[in-house]
Amino acid sequence: MSGTLISRRRSARRATAVKDPELLGALCDRHGAALFTVALAMTDDPVRAEEAVVRVLVEAGELRGAHRSRRELARSVYLYSQRPPQGSSTVSPPEADRQQRAAVCLAHHGDHSLGDLAELLGVSQQAAAALLRAGLRNLA
Repeated sequence: MSGTLISRRRSARRATAVKDPELLGALCDRHGAALFTVALAMTDDPVRAEEAVVRVLVEAGELRGAHRSRRELARSVYLYSQRPPQGSSTVSPPEADRQQRAAVCLAHHGDHSLGDLAELLGVSQQAAAALLRAGLRNLA
C-alpha cells in the first residue's frame, strides 16, 4: 500500500465512527484515488489531502440514502480542501496556479463540465476555459 493512496482499510481505520464500513469501503474503492488527486492538487500536503477525502467519504457514507456521484464528491473535497490548515503558517500557491490546478483536476478526476467549473471557482465560463487551457498547457 502506497503512502499517498487512499485505501479501503486505511480510510476505515481513520474514520472511527462509521455507520456502514462496507459502504465507506465501496465509496473509497470507486472514488478514492480520483478524490485524493483533487485534494492533493489543492493542498500540496498528502496528510491534509487524505483527511479531506476521508471526511468527505465518511459524510457520504452517513447519507446512505443519497446517491453521491464522483462529481458531487469531488466538489465536496475541493471545498473542504479550501479550508486553511489548523495552526499552519504554510504559504499557499499563487491563486492563479491553484485555480488552474483546480480546473484541471475537477474536470478530469471530478467529471465537472465547464459550467460546473465556472460556478465552483466563481468565474465566468470564459475565464474557466482559460484556466483549464493554461493548466493543461502547464502540464505539457
